[in-house]
Amino acid sequence: TSDIPIISAVGHETDTTIADFVSDMRAPTPTAAAELATPSSEQLKAYLIESAHTLKKYVKDIVQQKQLKLTYLEERLALTSPQEQLLQFKTHISQYQERMTQTLTYLLNMKKQSFVSTHQRLEPSIINYIKDLRYQFETHMQKLDGLSPLKVMDKGYGLLEKDQKIITSIHEVNIDDTMTVTLKDGVLQTQIKDKKER
Repeated sequence: TSDIPIISAVGHETDTTIADFVSDMRAPTPTAAAELATPSSEQLKAYLIESAHTLKKYVKDIVQQKQLKLTYLEERLALTSPQEQLLQFKTHISQYQERMTQTLTYLLNMKKQSFVSTHQRLEPSIINYIKDLRYQFETHMQKLDGLSPLKVMDKGYGLLEKDQKIITSIHEVNIDDTMTVTLKDGVLQTQIKDKKER
């Protein structure tokens, strides 16, 4: 037996040879055998479209999973150390971006290698579809990055705590109370000298 498929195509329709019995498939002529051995351009095009849809669903599912995990991390923020949570969040986003970039690059390279012989037959709309998919992926990544608490701290905001409790209102502190202010690059200890409502 052979791992390579064998097509019998002697060319005499009425004759039956020994090769016909031991081959994997029989064709009436060598031309017909060539047609059976190679896929049509329509088949390749349909396969490419199906692969693009599969890739889009794969990226969308992963982004949704990460968004759910991000929501879960935000809910835990009040229950854990703010500095530790922010560090874990930053590391998580960095690792996720790296894995997604590697995965997307690998998948795109695999598809490109599989269809390099039929590249000239591809319609412009298919190529634009893949570009749009990559743009959507980058847009999702920017949205996730924009949700990071570190982005807010980059603008000059800080996290206020009193007795390890997050402060959200001036009514939660009194004059001469000591507070901890967490900034993007360190922690400050401060004392309340005055407070004014607005």
